[in-house]
Amino acid sequence: MTDLCILLISKAQKNKEIKNPADPKLLYQTIAYCFTGYETMWCIRNGETDIKKDYFNSFNTVLQISDEYKEVYKKYI
Repeated sequence: MTDLCILLISKAQKNKEIKNPADPKLLYQTIAYCFTGYETMWCIRNGETDIKKDYFNSFNTVLQISDEYKEVYKKYI
C-alpha cells in the first residue's frame, strides 16, 4: 500500500495536481502520521470531531493540492 501511495503522489506531482515538490515518500509518511494523529484525537474526544473534514484539510495543505481537486474527496466519503 505504501508503494502504491508513493507512486500515486509521484504521478500527481508530475501532472501538477500536487504542487508540493517534496520527496513523495516523505509526503506519504507525513500524511500517514497526520491521519494517525486525527484518529487518536477522535478517540480522545469520543468521536466528537469532524475527522474527515479535518484530515482532508490537512491532506490538502501538506500536498498543496491544485484548487480544482480540493473538494474531490467529498464524492467518496
